[in-house]
Amino acid sequence: MCLEGRPLLARGIGEQITPLPDLPQLFVVLGNPLVAVSTPSVFKLLIRKDNPVIPPIDHGVMNLLPQLRNDLEPPARALRPGLP
Repeated sequence: MCLEGRPLLARGIGEQITPLPDLPQLFVVLGNPLVAVSTPSVFKLLIRKDNPVIPPIDHGVMNLLPQLRNDLEPPARALRPGLP
């Protein structure tokens, strides 16, 4: 998604990618702790695969940001305790 250079929405296990309408410019810093975690192992530990859908961006991207989450973070941290 970072290589595409435009807003995209990923659903499912990341295989359903849909372009989003133009959004206001937003600068984001991505951090990489340079710690490898096996993707299949992370998905095996994902308990819920029916998490609530992220609401549409009808009310602006800034209102949406607090509602975003990373459902894969807890399983990744379970595999690699101490991830920054």
